Amino acid sequence: MLRTVLLSFLLLLPLGTFGVSLHDIVKRDAKDHHDWNYEDKTGPKHWPEMFKKCGGSRQSPIDIVNSEVDHNDELDAFEYDNYDDPLEDATIENNGHTIQISPGPKDAPRIIDEGGMDDKYQFLQLHFHWGADSKRGSEHLIDGQRYPMEMHLVHMNTNYKTKEKASQKEDGLAVLAVMFKVSDEDNPALEPIIDKLDDIRQEGSKVEMDDFTLESLMPDDQMPYYRYKGSLTTPPCSEIVTWTIFKDFVSISEKQLQQFRNVKEEDEGEPAESLVDNFRPPQPLHGRVIEVSGEGNAAGIIGPSVVMILSALSFLL
Repeated sequence: MLRTVLLSFLLLLPLGTFGVSLHDIVKRDAKDHHDWNYEDKTGPKHWPEMFKKCGGSRQSPIDIVNSEVDHNDELDAFEYDNYDDPLEDATIENNGHTIQISPGPKDAPRIIDEGGMDDKYQFLQLHFHWGADSKRGSEHLIDGQRYPMEMHLVHMNTNYKTKEKASQKEDGLAVLAVMFKVSDEDNPALEPIIDKLDDIRQEGSKVEMDDFTLESLMPDDQMPYYRYKGSLTTPPCSEIVTWTIFKDFVSISEKQLQQFRNVKEEDEGEPAESLVDNFRPPQPLHGRVIEVSGEGNAAGIIGPSVVMILSALSFLL
């Protein structure tokens, strides 16, 4: 009983309580920013030479071939805590590799549960991968097809309260991957992000962002989804990720995609260029099994009040 109450209390603490950041886990700080990129001598083909883990046997992304996936009815719907609660202390930044949105210390934790996973995972950040045109951009392929953009929502296992522990565990991170398809109409849910892109066009720029929800960026149908064990798709390529790729898509217009393509990256001593094609090629499966869930029911979105009520009931019981 006491353990249940303590766990519920910990999940209500702000993210900053434990000083955890995905920057700490993947080492994307300024000093090694130019150690790798997506082309030339420091591109994906050469990552294993610079980062040993990038040559591992459980690397991501992959090409998902529907005729070869295994059905797993135990992959149930996710439960989302605070995904419908607006972020009020977030930042959006251009780190030279992607556009990243991170919650602030005043934002209540966003938690995912169930979804065929044994543990709860806390939201750390989201970022995007996109192409120079709409024929490419996504990291994962489905039956050999790329999509114009892919969003990753990165979460850390709540069992690990330090970045060091999470970065050393096979179940350290859970990433939800959302594919985008081109639509004739703008997607209103993306406008809070699009509106900030001009402010962070230059690499290294960061601004505050608020009043948008993670729920608004999710696909309407969150069942079925694909599941496999893999890695970070950027150096150091640590094999610590449980991947979920939703089958359903989110829409985006060509106009909105172009706003992402207008963002700039810089190499030392070189003029700024458009930040595009920031995706890694698909990696070998090496015998890994890709699973797909059943159709299932809609996922549950619950807020902080529900968590507090459940905590109180657990204490009484």
